[in-house]
Amino acid sequence: MGYYPLSALINFITSIILGIVVFIRNPKNKINYSFSLFAFAVALWSSSYFFWQIATNYNNAIFWSRMLMAFAIFIPAFYIHFVLALLKIVKEKKTFLLLTYGIFSFFFAINATSPYFVSNVIPISDFRFWPTPGLFFHPFLIVWFVYVIYATYLLYAAQNKETGLKKIQTRYILLGMIIGFIGGSTNYLLWYGIPIAPFGNILVSVYVALTAYAIVKHRLFDIRFIIARAIAYIILVFILGAFYSAGIFILGAVFIGNSGNYNSQLITSMILALVMAFSFQPIRAYLERATDKIFFKNNYNSNELLSKLTRILASTLRLDDLSRKTLNQLFNTMHISWGTFYIFQENHPSMSISGGVVDKNKYDEKKMHQICENKKIMIFEEEENEKNKEMMRNLKTSIILPLHVGEKMHGLLFLGDKKSGDIYFSKDIEVLKIFGPEVSVALENAKAYEEIRRFNITLKEEVNRATEDLKNANVKLQEMDKLKDEFVSLASHELRTPMTVIKSYLWLMLDKNNVKSLSEKQRMYVDRAYSSTQRLINLVNDMLNVSRIESGRLTLVMKSVDLGELISSVYAEMLPKAQEQKINLQFAIPLQSLPKVSADPERVEQVLINLIGNSLKFTPEEGTIKIEINHNPKEATEIVSISDNGKGINQEDMSKLFQKFSMVGTNYLIKQNSQGTGLGLYLSKSIIELMNGKIWAESEGIGAGSKFSFTLKTA
Repeated sequence: MGYYPLSALINFITSIILGIVVFIRNPKNKINYSFSLFAFAVALWSSSYFFWQIATNYNNAIFWSRMLMAFAIFIPAFYIHFVLALLKIVKEKKTFLLLTYGIFSFFFAINATSPYFVSNVIPISDFRFWPTPGLFFHPFLIVWFVYVIYATYLLYAAQNKETGLKKIQTRYILLGMIIGFIGGSTNYLLWYGIPIAPFGNILVSVYVALTAYAIVKHRLFDIRFIIARAIAYIILVFILGAFYSAGIFILGAVFIGNSGNYNSQLITSMILALVMAFSFQPIRAYLERATDKIFFKNNYNSNELLSKLTRILASTLRLDDLSRKTLNQLFNTMHISWGTFYIFQENHPSMSISGGVVDKNKYDEKKMHQICENKKIMIFEEEENEKNKEMMRNLKTSIILPLHVGEKMHGLLFLGDKKSGDIYFSKDIEVLKIFGPEVSVALENAKAYEEIRRFNITLKEEVNRATEDLKNANVKLQEMDKLKDEFVSLASHELRTPMTVIKSYLWLMLDKNNVKSLSEKQRMYVDRAYSSTQRLINLVNDMLNVSRIESGRLTLVMKSVDLGELISSVYAEMLPKAQEQKINLQFAIPLQSLPKVSADPERVEQVLINLIGNSLKFTPEEGTIKIEINHNPKEATEIVSISDNGKGINQEDMSKLFQKFSMVGTNYLIKQNSQGTGLGLYLSKSIIELMNGKIWAESEGIGAGSKFSFTLKTA
């Protein structure tokens, strides 16, 4: 076989395989099917070229030379269609495209029905049969070159306008087409008597090679699946064919021999057919798995990956955990060598979280802002900006993904090369483009969570510090309170003794035997001094009792007490004072004997004196104070009540009763010189509660009198 039929055969095989593979990958895509039509036209032209070159007689030569031109006619039409689809301007050029197909269909009809295209075949140079042009061949050739040149011009113009990967793809397609058409055009020189053989015919395969390079290296068409399956089925057919041939040969030699028995041959064929039928599916599955391991060793399900990444983003709040889990998922699925998250705070890089085999190059803030300017994904192979490309080369970075929400930058994701050395395929880029906005929102939420977490830590520290300060202050206050109690106790003891002496001397001066020696004015002064001394002694005693109660040093001597006798004793003591103030003090002695109570008689007496004394202060002359005892069998208590028809208490002041130093009754005093210490009711309440009793006050308001009651448990 000579050079020319061999070159045609090579052109046919490469073009038909590439056309089939691209078409099967995505038959609905305009780029795929227009390129496939172009490849099929070149393949059919090459097959006709092959048969024309090996023709041994005139009839075969003229037939295949006309078939050669029939398929060559549509090559520029399919070529311009592919270029328009690649540039995505098919709709804009629809009328032009229809006119193109009309023109070349006209030439095809003339070639098929008349000798006005290829008129004859004659010996020229080393060729036995070379076509001679007919009348319409010349205008066709002009139109053919015009369309090829125009389509090439469109590719060239697009190559200058495009950027990134699209520009690289267009560049390789343009270069391949130019070389292929120049090589194919050498066939037309001998048509016009120019003594140059079509040595460039083999260059038609260059467009196949450069297109394949654009596919594999620069993602023109993702056809790995088709290639894997094609190889699997080619191997399968070869195995089954070899098995069938070997089986027939071996079984024929063993069982049939030289007899040529038809039945024996039929049985042998049936056995082999059954073996092939049962073995076809397992062998096919095995070959598919084997080819998948080669072509899809790093393949993954993009939806499954995005689902896993979404779950990580939705379930992780800590910024460092979110970044590391995301990187690990990308590393494990895409088989990336290394990656780094650079987190921004207020549009400035603040921290980095890395994973994999990290390159230790320095990422300075200036480079960060340089990358963030366009806020678009940067792919090394597609990057047009030479500064950016040089930076990515120095950083050994294949992809940089800006992470932003609106105008606010949250970070950058740097990804290194794949461990396999493969490029990032279209599926990888699409996954990252979908993943980018999701992780940007997650980073925004994570940063907000980090701010809240840091604020909570700071707040907790402040609270702990404030709590510690409060504890220290409380300890100091307790120490000061203890010192105060000790001072009050000490002062009370130190004051009570001299005051008692003063009171005794004043009492002696007011004695009946001595009072005659005093003038009326002197007697008044001594009487006032005596009353003031008594009030001061009462205050000292009250303060001493308060100190004891609050410090827990007040000791009760609990006894079984006859409450009636105790009240009678206090009544007898307070009666002269009531009579002196012209107040009717009454005590209704119960007719029935009452159960005894469990109480400290001395403290109960103190409470009774405080309560009766209060009533005396607020009851006018001719008023009445009643002391009553009632038994409450349900609660096993005795209720003691002291009621009067005095001024009464305003409802607003009721809540202030029984408080330390509270003197709400000052405005209601009948005798202004009878003002107390403000401790009597507080002491009474504290004493009664220490004896497990209750104390309360009742009044319907001003002018309605008041009633104070307390309970004691029965013994």
